[in-house]
Amino acid sequence: MISLSDVSKTYRGKGVPFTALKGINLTVEKGEFLTIIGPSGAGKSTLLNVIGLLDSFDEGSYTLDGREIARLRNKELAQIRLTRFGFVFQSFYLINHLSAIENVEVPLGYSGVPAAERRRRSAEALERVGLGDKLHNLPSELSGGEQQRVAIARALVNSPDVIFADEPTGNLDSENSEKIIELLSRLNNDGITVLMVTHSPTLIQRATRIVKIRDGKIEGDIDT
Repeated sequence: MISLSDVSKTYRGKGVPFTALKGINLTVEKGEFLTIIGPSGAGKSTLLNVIGLLDSFDEGSYTLDGREIARLRNKELAQIRLTRFGFVFQSFYLINHLSAIENVEVPLGYSGVPAAERRRRSAEALERVGLGDKLHNLPSELSGGEQQRVAIARALVNSPDVIFADEPTGNLDSENSEKIIELLSRLNNDGITVLMVTHSPTLIQRATRIVKIRDGKIEGDIDT
């Protein structure tokens, strides 16, 4: 499904260039629950962002279902991000003045889905994450765990093939963290590929595959 070969990424700002990824070789199969671990600054989030097409890379090859990403136009990349990938972050990135269902509708609006269909699909997504009774609540009226479930519903609403989760429980207590990992595991059991970055030992245990990265290099798989 996803294959990276000798992928490198260097950030070049005003200071000294910093190479965040160094010759990454990684294959992700459909249906995996892959967790990327490593110390702070190892390149975990950069790798997730590159695979999720949120960031570019400088060298190497990245293929998605046999298509070379470097050959695709920006419009095609945006379409993949919108329709095939879903994103969940440590910070929920909900729009404060929109209700739960309106937040979930946002990507459907970008996809040009009619209003009635947006509302129906968003309600179904919220029901799927256990928030069918919170459709019209503002983010400020929801707990941190509920806000993250809204963010997961938003990631789900376009029926993605892959969900990218970057420290999805980083801002949550242990009880809500457990609910989020149970939800991600259930979605994976439903056939969605999950790529997650985490420091949490509890979350790591739920993965079907664990990859360790250090200093921008893949050190290898860790037995689950």
